[in-house]
Amino acid sequence: IGVKHIKTIGTGESHSFVITQDDKVLVWGLNQYGQCGLPGVEDGAMIETPHEIVELSGKDIIQITGGEHHTLALTSSGDVYVFGRYDMKEIGLKKEQLPLDDCVVDNHGNVRCMPTPFKLTTLPACKTISCGSHHSLAVSKSGIVFSWGFADTYALGLGNLDDDIDTPTKIFNTATKTYDIQLVGRGGQFSVSGGVQLNEQVTDKRLDEFED
Repeated sequence: IGVKHIKTIGTGESHSFVITQDDKVLVWGLNQYGQCGLPGVEDGAMIETPHEIVELSGKDIIQITGGEHHTLALTSSGDVYVFGRYDMKEIGLKKEQLPLDDCVVDNHGNVRCMPTPFKLTTLPACKTISCGSHHSLAVSKSGIVFSWGFADTYALGLGNLDDDIDTPTKIFNTATKTYDIQLVGRGGQFSVSGGVQLNEQVTDKRLDEFED
């Protein structure tokens, strides 16, 4: 593709990313819901060659990954940036949190997508991220998984839900609360995680912090 000095790569279902050694984030592929993070580009356009995501420049992005129509990006300091499709709550923002000037709306005035990268302030500092087709996962530096998005397939790990989850929500159940989760992965309709069991003293402290 003619890009050199690459330090890491990432993909969505039909869009791709590279991060260069000088910290530029480049993207190409399908963009029908703004998942390429290029505000001002015609909604639905095919990005045929690598374009820089200017809004992510200077943020030291270390990981970037996408779902079918949305994208997450992680900085070295643990900030998570989101962009792309909104109607299945993939990007983790409540309606009242959306920067409406940066959103694309449909003919009925409903928000279709947000093509401009936006920092999720409802998450603690994170160490890794992952996207399913229509759901998202982020792991805090303390090893707790947060999930949000499409809920019908139980991929969020939050039990039986009636509605999609529009904001990052802790997975803190019997199976995970004594573990420092290190890794998360996902398919189209499921998720996996792996971690290291904490000792009793650390577990008790984290349980107290969670209750607080």
